[in-house]
Amino acid sequence: NGNVVTVDTQNTIIQGGDKLIATVGIENVIVVDTEDAILICEKDHAGDIKKVLENLRICNRTEYL
Repeated sequence: NGNVVTVDTQNTIIQGGDKLIATVGIENVIVVDTEDAILICEKDHAGDIKKVLENLRICNRTEYL
């Protein structure tokens, strides 16, 4: 979803907005672009996103939660 252009990109989830997201030669990846952050991870590691959130809490970076 969003303003996306892909080349040789397979099995990838891309969620964005107005900003162009271009991918080349990637596979099995999740890309999420929000107003204040970008998340990029391999699909196999999607469960580890919880670790990022916990790290943000520990570092008192609550503006991103």
